[in-house]
Amino acid sequence: MHKKKKIIFIFLITIFIPSCSNYNNGYKTDNQKASYIETAEDKYSDNISYMFSSDSAFVICYKTEMQTTENSIPQSKFFIYDLNNDKIVFEDKGRSDKIEWIDNTKLRVLKRPGIISVDPKKNLKLLGYIYDLKNNKKLPLSKPGNNQLQ
Repeated sequence: MHKKKKIIFIFLITIFIPSCSNYNNGYKTDNQKASYIETAEDKYSDNISYMFSSDSAFVICYKTEMQTTENSIPQSKFFIYDLNNDKIVFEDKGRSDKIEWIDNTKLRVLKRPGIISVDPKKNLKLLGYIYDLKNNKKLPLSKPGNNQLQ
């Protein structure tokens, strides 16, 4: 009988130790997620969308107002949250932005320009920009394909 208890005891330990380890890892991830969600809810309250970089180091938290008869061109607002450092690294707002990740550290922001100029260089600025997280810089939509969402 003593041998059976020992086997059962070893069996239970081999089950519980890995499950405790997984619980702690999951708890850390939940806290990390909670901080960006909490920040987004504090800033925008509700109807928030989230878009992660492919390596999940950053998340874009964005909200677009509802289009109404009084508000025919709704405003969009967003921020980029660094999940590794738990902080906002960039924030912007504009008229109906379309946002997409180009790679892990660059995103393309397209805007509704409103009144368009005859100068093509000015139009590129009106149409949007590329944001580089590594260098914390807005880059112009200088190449012909840069203003197309894929």
